Amino acid sequence: KATVSVLYWKEGMTSPSTKIEKTRQSSYAVPLSYSCPTYGGEEERLDEGMYLVTVGLPGRGKTFVANKLCRYLSWIGVKSKCFLVSDYLRLNYADESVGEKKFLHNYYKEENQTARRERKEALRMALKDANEFLHGGSGVAIIDSQATDRNIRLEIEQHAETTNCKITFVELIMLDSYVEELFTLKHSLMHSHSHNEYSHLDSRQAFTDFQQRINHLRENYTSIDGPTTTSYISIAPRGTSFKGIHGYVPCKILSWLPNLSALNRMRFPIYFARHGESMFNLQNRIGGDPELSEKGRGDAKLICDYVRTLGLDNKLEVWTSYLKRTIETAAGLLQNSGNVYKHRKYSALNEIYAGICENLTYDELRESHPDINKWRSEDKFAYRYPSGESYQDLVLRIEPVIMDLEAAECPVLVVSHQAVLRTLFAYFSDIDVKGTPDMVIPQGTIWEYTPTATGMGKLTQHTLRDAKTIET
Repeated sequence: KATVSVLYWKEGMTSPSTKIEKTRQSSYAVPLSYSCPTYGGEEERLDEGMYLVTVGLPGRGKTFVANKLCRYLSWIGVKSKCFLVSDYLRLNYADESVGEKKFLHNYYKEENQTARRERKEALRMALKDANEFLHGGSGVAIIDSQATDRNIRLEIEQHAETTNCKITFVELIMLDSYVEELFTLKHSLMHSHSHNEYSHLDSRQAFTDFQQRINHLRENYTSIDGPTTTSYISIAPRGTSFKGIHGYVPCKILSWLPNLSALNRMRFPIYFARHGESMFNLQNRIGGDPELSEKGRGDAKLICDYVRTLGLDNKLEVWTSYLKRTIETAAGLLQNSGNVYKHRKYSALNEIYAGICENLTYDELRESHPDINKWRSEDKFAYRYPSGESYQDLVLRIEPVIMDLEAAECPVLVVSHQAVLRTLFAYFSDIDVKGTPDMVIPQGTIWEYTPTATGMGKLTQHTLRDAKTIET
């Protein structure tokens, strides 16, 4: 048992008093603070800006990876933005008479000099906007381009040098047998994708044209692992190779990239559910490890019955926290005499820890710790419970779970808690993580993560019963 000193603020003070107003016995020797250390400002500040440029033949999932990586960096607090060269190309050079049909395979032939000029100019437009984004010397600008030609990459490097920014190339290599499967899955989603030169073709006709485009660009393709490239990451079936990767953000990118798979996310859905109503929910208590209420057991049955209708057989993995209420919610899937799904428990999926406020009701919190209630209401994302956690702490804690979800090679159902799901949804829904603490996550509900052709994805909510709003 450690003696924990609780620091209090007084009206008009700009920092906590050093006077110890109260001590209590606790088994958690966690430093107390009014709030978490911030990212270093509004967002993580880098010593200098960074260009991250995708490289690879068409159909390798470059746009998917670029968007996912941008989402990840923003989620952990790094200023980042994705610039899709294909957007600039279609916006500025689409032919009004034929629309996007202009960009069928003939457009990418080596002898089509007009197309080569247009594609280079679209790249320059993207670099110009990226330079404005990096003005001031911080952040990561992700340039989603094929950059298959070494001369094109040299031009990009020269641009980066003039702006005093670092540059790293990310090459994606995929087996040809997977390219067709990925293209077919993406083609089925084209109705939700604005850049759709294949909308008038069936899947087979579209892939035939797409394969010809690949062949045109393959003629001048050179890999990035030559001696002239100073910094790169290459993701290939044989494994990941890299060169010149130093510093916090580049190393975070290096650790994240191998887990991103456009094909796996198209193949395998992810589902989320909050645990059923607990005894503490009935009492409006914070945290703890209570069991489900009678209504909560009904929630669990609704969730399990819904999952069985999905036809996933025994392919599904069920991920829960170590707390009783999530395990009890998923029990019907783990003990079913028919399909018994694999169960994985993550302590990282446990509910946010409220420290000295654990097991209190919200009325008791307001009465016994009015200062805590006040500070938390001022900045719910950054405020850390004394001896406990903040939402900002959850971002760090949940990061490995998201990494495993992105790398999952099977359907997954995540059964967790309100604060944890809020933080997860910020990543999967492209929501500002700082705005998630007030997001409503009802019980008796399933969320399905559906990928899009560009990799951003969306969460679809399936409400299984009416739910009341409770205090959080």
